[in-house]
Amino acid sequence: MKQKDKELIDNSNSKKQRWMEFITDKNLYLFLFITIIFFGVFIKLEYALDTYCVFAESTKEYCRHFLYSGRPISALFLAVTRLLGFGPNGMYLTSFIIAIICTVFSMYILFNTIKKDIKNELICKIISILIILNLFSIELYLFLEKGIMMLSVLFCTLAFKQFVNYLKQAKTKYIVYTFIFMIFANFSYQGTVGLFVALACVYIAFIVKNNDIKSFIKNNILAAICYGIPALINYLSIKFIFHNERVSNNFDIIQSIKLIIHNSLWMVAQTYQIIPKYVFFIALSIMILFLIITIFTKKDNKKNKAIIVLKILYIILATYIVTVFPQILQSTDAIGFAPRNTYAFASLIGIIVLYTFLLQGDSKKSVITYTSVAILILYLIFQYVGFMEIERNRYTINYLDYYNAMQIKEKVYDYEKATGNTITKLAVYDENKNSISYPELYTSGDINIKATYTSWSITDYLKYYLNKNLTYIQTDEKVYNSYFKDKYWEMFDTDQVVLIGDTLHICLY
Repeated sequence: MKQKDKELIDNSNSKKQRWMEFITDKNLYLFLFITIIFFGVFIKLEYALDTYCVFAESTKEYCRHFLYSGRPISALFLAVTRLLGFGPNGMYLTSFIIAIICTVFSMYILFNTIKKDIKNELICKIISILIILNLFSIELYLFLEKGIMMLSVLFCTLAFKQFVNYLKQAKTKYIVYTFIFMIFANFSYQGTVGLFVALACVYIAFIVKNNDIKSFIKNNILAAICYGIPALINYLSIKFIFHNERVSNNFDIIQSIKLIIHNSLWMVAQTYQIIPKYVFFIALSIMILFLIITIFTKKDNKKNKAIIVLKILYIILATYIVTVFPQILQSTDAIGFAPRNTYAFASLIGIIVLYTFLLQGDSKKSVITYTSVAILILYLIFQYVGFMEIERNRYTINYLDYYNAMQIKEKVYDYEKATGNTITKLAVYDENKNSISYPELYTSGDINIKATYTSWSITDYLKYYLNKNLTYIQTDEKVYNSYFKDKYWEMFDTDQVVLIGDTLHICLY
């Protein structure tokens, strides 16, 4: 046998062996199991405000919306699924499957990247779960395009893996790969891209030896380029090509900073009410304390210990900055914190634990190890309970939205049958009196908002359930004074719906 043929056979056998190792890797299925435990409930078609828009609007219209938001990969997903004839259930299920796959592979890639430096596999698994399935990941799963949002997370972990390869091997090709993955991450969903910087900063702090300031600065510049240039390209495409109002309206730097600081404090203490108040802050504080203890029990001089403490501040500050920085680029009135666009910050507990055990080297079994595992498992239980409470409330909101729509549909049907008129227009009244959700149900940020909360969502919501191409029109003062003035409803009532000619008049409550 020729040497060349033998090499080809050896390469083929090597590839088959790697595939077999991958397919039979128990960690892959562990991460799948954990993901299903946390997010398997989302397999059933359910609705957020934007979901009605996707289903009610034309492909062209909603693709344009995604493009205006700088998310062409989401637009591509929508166009392809529509082209293939997928209905609402098919689109949703496809997105759900993509989200599950991306979540699993994100944890798997992160695990395999860090386990080379942390020999304690249990800790590596917990860190991967804390970072990828972090507290704010819940909102990524609440939207129809969940698959593409989690694809962005996957691209960030792939970029991180390549960046670590560069830090260890100093080969330029790995920076190129990192940059490419970050381009894809930005054009999938911008709210998660800060995760790359949070992870990269941990390894920049860890890899640099003997306080090599020159290498530290160089590596930070490379990380900033890989994060910043793709983000800038995305931002410029939104501002100058699509002219999105979020980045084109009035900008007041002082007011923007005040809003960001106020929302940051609320984000840390309240964590969007996903878990009890201050639980995130307490868990984070304990992990930082353990990290400091790890530093001061190391056999090292005081100067090096002080530098490591500064590195902790550097990691925390970098994670915070990349979380809030996109907000400062928006118009002042568009600034708004939500779990999905502050995703990177919620990874901070996992980030701190990662740095702690990187510093421990062989991750020897210790009081800190056992205590960390216990506290983090308890924290994940709090997180799981919070997720399930949100989902239970979501089912209720979806049911009430559907039930109310069926009442409106029945009234429209009876009216059209009795009069011969066809309803083609919609007028919405009293938005300022409209509540964000139903009484006693959980809502926070954009989580669990009822379909009738805004004029744009109620239009698409009624288009979808009434199966009518309704045109939104201005309100009629005479109709308002005759039917809706000085009235207030705590729950939906058909008296809120008035049908005149070809117009459905509805007063929100």
